[in-house]
Amino acid sequence: MKGMGTDIRARAAVAALAGLVAVAAVMSGPLAAASAPKEIRIERVPETVEAFLALRNRLATSPEGGAAVFLVALLRYASDKAMGRTFLTIALDRGELSQGNDYKGFSPGASIAYHLGRFQPHWPRAYLKGAKAENGYKVAPPYVVTVSRNRYSGSEASGQVKVFLHLAGGRPRPVTMKVNSRGLWKASLVSSLFLPVPKPQKPDDL
Repeated sequence: MKGMGTDIRARAAVAALAGLVAVAAVMSGPLAAASAPKEIRIERVPETVEAFLALRNRLATSPEGGAAVFLVALLRYASDKAMGRTFLTIALDRGELSQGNDYKGFSPGASIAYHLGRFQPHWPRAYLKGAKAENGYKVAPPYVVTVSRNRYSGSEASGQVKVFLHLAGGRPRPVTMKVNSRGLWKASLVSSLFLPVPKPQKPDDL
C-alpha cells in the first residue's frame, strides 16, 4: 500500500508538471509576438471631410493606421475645432460616440468631450517624429508617426488591439483600437493621448 501511495503521488507530480508546461507554452505563444515599430507617413493634415475620409480608408485597415488617423484628427482639432470634431467622430469607435451634429448624426461622447475640454494644441504634435519640446514640437510635413505593439497587445482576429504611439521624451502611450463591420480600425480607449507632455520651449535669441 505504501508503494502504491508513492506511485500515485509521483504520477500526480508528473501530471502537474505537464500542466505547468502546457500553460507556459500557451502563454509564450501569442503573447510573445511583439512587432517591430511601424512608421506611418502622412503627407499633410487634411482640410476637408472628403480628404480625411480618403486618408482614413487608406490607413485604417490596420490598428496602427487607425491610431495614426485618430492622431491626425487631433492635429486638425488643434487648429480648427469644428472640423476637428468631425474628424474625431469619423476616427472614433461607435461606442465612444453620442447623438450629435458633427457627422451623420453623431458627435464625440462625454468622455472624449471631457478630454477635449482640457486639450492643449501642442499635445498631438509631440507624437510626430522629430518633434520635441526644444523645437516647440514643430516639424514640417510630411509627418511620420511611429506605432508599435507589445506582447500583450492582442490579436487582430479578436477585433481589438492595443497599440502604442511613440512620443518625444517619453514612453510610448497606449491606444485601444477596435475594428468595425467594414474592416476599419477605430480608436476606443484614448485617454493616454490626453495626458500632458512637456511644454514647448520658446527660442531664446537674446
